Amino acid sequence: MKPRRLRSQGGFTLIELLVVVFIVGILGTIAIPQYQKSMEIAKVRNARAKIQLVVAAQKTHFLDWDAYAPDLGTLITRRYLTDLNLEQDWTYSTAPGGAGGAFTVTATRNANGGAYANQTLLADTNGNILAASTHTLENFSG
Repeated sequence: MKPRRLRSQGGFTLIELLVVVFIVGILGTIAIPQYQKSMEIAKVRNARAKIQLVVAAQKTHFLDWDAYAPDLGTLITRRYLTDLNLEQDWTYSTAPGGAGGAFTVTATRNANGGAYANQTLLADTNGNILAASTHTLENFSG
């Protein structure tokens, strides 16, 4: 009697699976940092957009009251703005400053920002970014 040959079963070998895992790992090491950088860029751009909202609210307040609001709370109380500090990533503030009744708007990254904690964006009455942490300016401008 002849020995029976085992039929080869359709499946993947261990080597093929290891090659696939290796390739996925390499793609992950490339994709994850790019994703994180994109998220940081989006957060900074979101903060800059909200700074522009505060600038517009301050200008509207000036038209109605002939003075800029002394703080963010006044803009919220008088319904020129919703509470921006409900956001988890940034804390916003505005304060009178400079000659001619100017004001500044500041956005500061909260501690939960990890490596990016305490990033700061400072804008003037026209919404121009006057100062920012170096990391913010170099990598996340736009």
